[in-house]
Amino acid sequence: MANIKRFIFNLILIAVFLLVIVLITMPLLAELEFTSAQKMADSNRWDEASSRFEKAIWLDPFNSRYLYDFSGSLVHKSEHNPDKMALLKKAEILCRKAAGMDPLNADYPLRLGQIRLDMDRSNTADAFDNFKKALKNDPNGFNVSYAVGYAGMAVWDRLDDFQREMVLDRLKHSLAVYPIYGNTIYRLVWQKTVDFKYLERITPGDLNGHKNLYDFITTNDLWQFRRQEAGIISRYKEKEGAEKLKKDKKIRLDHLGSMKKSYMKGRGIPQISDNMPAAEWSSMSPDGNKTIADGLMYSNGTIYMVINARPGWVDISIEAKKFLIIKIADIDNPKFNPYMIVKLDDDIIGETFVANDDWKKYQFSIKTDGGLKVLSVTFVNDIYDAGKGEDRNLGVGNVSIAYR
Repeated sequence: MANIKRFIFNLILIAVFLLVIVLITMPLLAELEFTSAQKMADSNRWDEASSRFEKAIWLDPFNSRYLYDFSGSLVHKSEHNPDKMALLKKAEILCRKAAGMDPLNADYPLRLGQIRLDMDRSNTADAFDNFKKALKNDPNGFNVSYAVGYAGMAVWDRLDDFQREMVLDRLKHSLAVYPIYGNTIYRLVWQKTVDFKYLERITPGDLNGHKNLYDFITTNDLWQFRRQEAGIISRYKEKEGAEKLKKDKKIRLDHLGSMKKSYMKGRGIPQISDNMPAAEWSSMSPDGNKTIADGLMYSNGTIYMVINARPGWVDISIEAKKFLIIKIADIDNPKFNPYMIVKLDDDIIGETFVANDDWKKYQFSIKTDGGLKVLSVTFVNDIYDAGKGEDRNLGVGNVSIAYR
């Protein structure tokens, strides 16, 4: 009897020992299978990856990360695959299991929302219910906010007002966290909406945020929005650095004053200006070496003309045209139109694209106190790439001035 008891006790010890070994080794084996599955998925070896993921999950069925990564592998596999819907459905089931195991993880409901949009773009409600859960779990992170914004923009035309507000809010948050993504996010929103008010909506309310938007405007030839954004930036600068603004303005005014003094030398008091030939335009090119002659601007820069104006309202008409150095097949494409900014002394009196090949008058009006004034035209969006067939230059011609 004692021998039987001892035998049973030994069997129990062996069973316990084996169980401990299994409990220790199975997670290690599962991790090895999981690592192998990830490598195969990265190499687009989908079937082998699926087999490895399944083994990892069998060895460690309560690891939500295995389920989540397996779902991601199936989503990638579904791209350009005739069995796309079946693969996405399986991915959805796996991801729901992962979310059930770890309900506080933001990545799991985020992917569920993305999968729901892939399966049915018209049913945005299910997707956004999951996005809301993801944002609840991670309200301040960049990755979830950017992913929700990106996914929402892909189906922008199908979203209701509440969903659109969520998307715009998350993109604004993304820009606040990582301004370096400005060009990417602004381009995405512009391509989907072609409405500048949405670019304004997602811009963080500070000086750097608006500088970011201004950079996008200037680098993507959206100059028609430059002036209003420049005004916003000026107001922020006034709040954040009034002294520097005063100093910068004094430098500009001193420069204008020196040009007027130089103009007066040897001329005496000039007559009231009415018609000024293009030959009166003068400046230096940005490299400081070549004079910009007769208003023909081959690169970005500013040309100046000193005028003597009567006090009151004046209408200034400036002849301008676009001209190209190289032959371009699609010469009427708006992307080849130069953009000019016109100032009288330190006041912007107008700005516009110049789309005409022949001389055309552009009129700008302002009320002045009279006297010597510096009229200037700045060319801001020069391009030249002969290999790509791209060219953009600005010609500025005669000036006529009428008084009211």
